[in-house]
Amino acid sequence: VTLNNLGLVHDDLSEYAQAIAFYEQAFPLRQAAGDRAGEGITLQNLATTWMQIGRWGEAAERFEQALVIEREAGDRMGEAGTLSNLGQLYLQMSRRDEAEAALTQALALMRAIGDRGHETAVLNNLGLLARARGQPRRAVVLFEEALAVQRQAGVTGTEAPLLNNLGTTYQ
Repeated sequence: VTLNNLGLVHDDLSEYAQAIAFYEQAFPLRQAAGDRAGEGITLQNLATTWMQIGRWGEAAERFEQALVIEREAGDRMGEAGTLSNLGQLYLQMSRRDEAEAALTQALALMRAIGDRGHETAVLNNLGLLARARGQPRRAVVLFEEALAVQRQAGVTGTEAPLLNNLGTTYQ
């Protein structure tokens, strides 16, 4: 856990090489301890770091590894988060069909487990996907739904980006 947390600190400091080093040290220790949920978390963190530095192939590989582990472990929350992150990555890679599949699965899981805060993020990403596909009406519906969920759930810090995405779609 400590090595993973050190990775998070270095991620926050934009010291990505150090973050990757800590995650790569943490993963085999979590494997040896039989900590399946921890393995998934560490792989997600590693994938997110790879994504931040534009190493999308490595990011996709780690997200996919995390997904296998989370499904085997029955970690639905981890699975939903990984699917959301994978969908966001695929969106950045312009792999729109794969992004939609991952985000749709993530949304269903988020709703099933009642994770309203992350549901907002998935709806936002589905809105971005719709906009990228030239479907502004669908994007508006998704952004408005995300805003409604965000407000109902009392999630803070996401309203401004959602309103920005909504306004950009109307342009």
